[in-house]
Amino acid sequence: MRLGLDIGGTKIAATVISPELDILWQISTPTPKQNLNDFLLCINQLIQQAITKTGTLTHIGIGIPGVVNEQGVLNASNMGAINQQPIETLFKKYIPQPFSIENDANCFALAQAHGHQLGKNEVMFTAVLGTGVGGAWVLPNRTLWSGAQNLAGEWGHNPLPDLSLIPIEQQLTCQCGQRGCIDTYLSGSGFSQLYFQHTGEQLDAPAIITRYRNQEKTACDVFGRYTHYLAHGLATIIHTFDPTCIVLGGGMSTIQELYQAVPQHWANYTLKPPVTPLLPPVFGDWAGAIGAALLE
Repeated sequence: MRLGLDIGGTKIAATVISPELDILWQISTPTPKQNLNDFLLCINQLIQQAITKTGTLTHIGIGIPGVVNEQGVLNASNMGAINQQPIETLFKKYIPQPFSIENDANCFALAQAHGHQLGKNEVMFTAVLGTGVGGAWVLPNRTLWSGAQNLAGEWGHNPLPDLSLIPIEQQLTCQCGQRGCIDTYLSGSGFSQLYFQHTGEQLDAPAIITRYRNQEKTACDVFGRYTHYLAHGLATIIHTFDPTCIVLGGGMSTIQELYQAVPQHWANYTLKPPVTPLLPPVFGDWAGAIGAALLE
């Protein structure tokens, strides 16, 4: 049996899968990120629960935000007391089973490759549109590709292709310090900010989409801008690597209208009209944990 732990800033999702990839057990619990000892104790308790419920664990996969460097230190600003800790060394003290650590976006991508039955010679890009914008690549044979410096997929910190069309005083500044990152426009908060710039009213993405579906003009205009921005951003992905398919993730991926609107715009930004499928995610909130369980 294989255990996957999807460690987020808010909760930890745990899933055990069988060799046949059947889901045997699932649970989630709040992440005690403000105290390192509490966090490690929580991980240990989840492992013991998994063993009690399903039996011997042959491998544990751990998905976590940020990057674990060559020294095994975690760099993840949203993880409280766990940030900048030698997480790999600490896990070795609490986890007797073989384990692997991977970025959470890569775990999500691995789950999507299996869920969408990616062929052995096919390539997938996952574009995560949540609180921020991230991504990940799955290469032939469902192999994760992080790049030479673990930066592959970080398309959210490329400049928005349409940035030159936006007046400088209206360009948004990213948390990374750069101006006009894709992250600041295509994230859920970026979508809200686009609406705020037009109306002065601060709404979350679901509320704006409700207004869009009720044909409010401003919401329709903002949704139109967003889909053009997303289409142009993903067109750069298509030109760079020409993936077999693109899968969306994060909160914005629940907006069903995106899957029709965005591909319709691609022809405006590519050398020829692409036939790249734009797909919704599978496995819901458990995708990260399932992907972690699939790690080697």
